[in-house]
Amino acid sequence: DTGRKKAGKLHNESKNYVSATAQAKIVDHIIDEFNEEEKSIYKRGLNSKGAKKRGNDIEYRKATAYETVVGYLFLKKDYNRLNEILEFSKNALNKERK
Repeated sequence: DTGRKKAGKLHNESKNYVSATAQAKIVDHIIDEFNEEEKSIYKRGLNSKGAKKRGNDIEYRKATAYETVVGYLFLKKDYNRLNEILEFSKNALNKERK
């Protein structure tokens, strides 16, 4: 029974990071932390065909663009910068919750 409670708590906590709503809020807080290259990648993700599939849902488009930057840094193997972005993201969510 305690395993279920822990799993449920983890699931609820993970929603704070993986939902389009949460990721859009993250971007609103950290966009100024992106360097020029990351801003360019972000704009490409924001305007991508996949992001536009859901109409003009700006929240979904921002989340897709955020994931594009994270994925780009991972594929580029720039793990130090990726960790910085993820730390900025975590801090942004913590501010949002207060």
